This record gives sequence, structure tokens and C-alpha cells, in this order.
Amino acid sequence: MEFEQQKDSPSPLRVGLIGNPVAHSYSPRFQQAAFDTCGIPARYELWQTSAIDLPARVASLLAPQALGANVSIPYKEGGSP
Repeated sequence: MEFEQQKDSPSPLRVGLIGNPVAHSYSPRFQQAAFDTCGIPARYELWQTSAIDLPARVASLLAPQALGANVSIPYKEGGSP
């Protein structure tokens, strides 16, 4: 799993859905359309993330190109009161 931003070329801000599984999600269609319509230079991605990779995925959100993330099953169940 790649978490680091390429330093050679400028790239859009990154936003993603963290979960396992995420392939079924419609979020990228809606989120990307909103970014494009509003002129926000961001790319919405699906971040299939296993439990063992979750800490590294969350830490990757501190990267300068990381705009944010949404969290899905199973992780949102453990993260909300």
C-alpha cells in the first residue's frame, strides 16, 4: 500500500474513503463531481485498508497533499461513541 506522495510532480490534494471493503462505494462519483464542480484540485480515492495498515493510513493524512478522509465499515463502528 502506498501512502507517500510523489515529490517529483505537483499533484492534486488527496481525499479518500478508508474502509474494508470499499470497492462497492459510490462515494468517489459524488465526491469527485463536487470537487470538479467547485474547482477544488482534489482527487477522491478508495483506500482499501486492512486493520494492520490502519495506523499507517491514518498517519498518511498528515501529508501536505492530504485533504482528509471519510471512514467506513468496519472502522467507523469503533471510532464513534
